[in-house]
Amino acid sequence: MGRKILKWWRRGSLIGVRGLEFSDRQRVVVINQFVILALMITLSYQITYLLTDFERMRPLMVVHSVTMLVLLMALWANYQRSHITAALLALGAPTLIQIPIVTYLISADSGLHIFLLSGGVLTFLVFSDRLRWLRYGLLLVSTVLFMVLDQYCKAEIAPVQLSSEQLVVMRVLNIAGFVLMLYILSYLFHGQLIQQRRRIQRQARALALLANTDDLTQLPNRRRIISEAQPNGLFKGVVAIADIDHFKGVNDRHGHAVGDAILKGVAEIMEASIRDIDTVGRWGGEEFIFLLSHSSPEEARLVLERVREQIEAYELNFQSRDYRVTISIGMAVMNQHRSFDEALRIADAALYRGKRLGRNCVVDEAVAY
Repeated sequence: MGRKILKWWRRGSLIGVRGLEFSDRQRVVVINQFVILALMITLSYQITYLLTDFERMRPLMVVHSVTMLVLLMALWANYQRSHITAALLALGAPTLIQIPIVTYLISADSGLHIFLLSGGVLTFLVFSDRLRWLRYGLLLVSTVLFMVLDQYCKAEIAPVQLSSEQLVVMRVLNIAGFVLMLYILSYLFHGQLIQQRRRIQRQARALALLANTDDLTQLPNRRRIISEAQPNGLFKGVVAIADIDHFKGVNDRHGHAVGDAILKGVAEIMEASIRDIDTVGRWGGEEFIFLLSHSSPEEARLVLERVREQIEAYELNFQSRDYRVTISIGMAVMNQHRSFDEALRIADAALYRGKRLGRNCVVDEAVAY
């Protein structure tokens, strides 16, 4: 039974939220949850009146019935995506109909009018900053109504006379319900804050990834490579620069679409061919950079030779044609005696030495000059 209630609660909370942005979605969920909660509380009043003193409570039951009808209209308005109308109906039904009229009928000694004080909190949950005038307007109305009802609706002149014992029981129940309502509103408000914080964190991670990732190859870009290689000199190992041989000619003869496809294919092979501890990124144009962590020159050469051989064997089929490319790689050691910029300069010199030696090779710093 509890699972069914929870299922219907969740389903009802999501009425009319499809396609909404996060902040608007949260406000609509709060409206739906408040309406469902108000319907449950009002229905419990109706059942209590029906089982205790139906004849005397008939005027109250009429008011509650009208209120329930308006609350159902609020759910329908949300379903029809008229969210501001839904919010006005949801807050207006208890604030302007149910609480004032019922309090007038049975007196403020019942404590029902205390629920008006929760309306001000709700306005901040369901109305955006763009509608702040509605927030403060409803807050003002609910506060004024509370003071008027508390001052003038006395038990002695109430149209529906209840015994003092009945009024005491109702006051206790209403105060308890008001406290419960505040807890629920606090929970909803806290939930909104958590959801917003998580959303901001997700956006921050997505932006950080976007700022540090090459759009075409999805490899780390120059910014990220530099940040990984330079902080506090923690990176130790081998830095290598790779360049696709004759890439400009490929672009000139076959077009940039083929060039882009080759870059993506080469990037995938590079990423698949290195070790888990290594990093490969796009340095710019047809150049790629490797950070081979905690590697000796011999270990690094084995990894880079494997990358070179895999790319030499790679055949790209694009637009019903086959394309082959090779790469040249220059490498240099980076340690506590050599900065990243210095290692990069030596690796770049080794790369161009490889170009002069005939391309499609891995050249270390020993033969860079």
